[in-house]
Amino acid sequence: MTSGFEAAMNAMLADLKQQQEDLVRLQTGLTDVTGTATAPKQQLSVTVDAKGGLTEVKFHGNGFRKMAAEELASLIVETTREAQQDARRALRDRVGDVGPAGADLGTLVDGEIDWSAAFADTFSLPQPLLDLLGAPPATGLFPTTGTSGQADGGADPAGDGPHPPRRD
Repeated sequence: MTSGFEAAMNAMLADLKQQQEDLVRLQTGLTDVTGTATAPKQQLSVTVDAKGGLTEVKFHGNGFRKMAAEELASLIVETTREAQQDARRALRDRVGDVGPAGADLGTLVDGEIDWSAAFADTFSLPQPLLDLLGAPPATGLFPTTGTSGQADGGADPAGDGPHPPRRD
């Protein structure tokens, strides 16, 4: 029979193992995800990788030859953006719910997530474990004596509170 502490630790280890498996799946999913988009009048199509990098541009027919350079450039840029959005959707579908709870993978991919806030709950100790450990000690790290706040009983010339005992 396991104690409450062992059960809490086992649950934490199981959660960590699941997170590790999810991250491996995420890494695997990044390597082969692509996004593709075709221009509205079918003049060209664009393919990008999971990071949004351009991997292929295909021209269809001869319609693009009649376009001004600026117009063609704008069409390539806009079609590339659509392909990048398609890659993000494919990435979301591929990896599912990997990441911190409540995080949209699109915001993860776009770098729009506050990682410290997103992982705050992930890396906190579960309440049953905190209950087993009890409250933290009320005293500071270093014992104090007298009213000076100094462990060695001396004055506090800097006025900045307790210090460790001197080892003269």
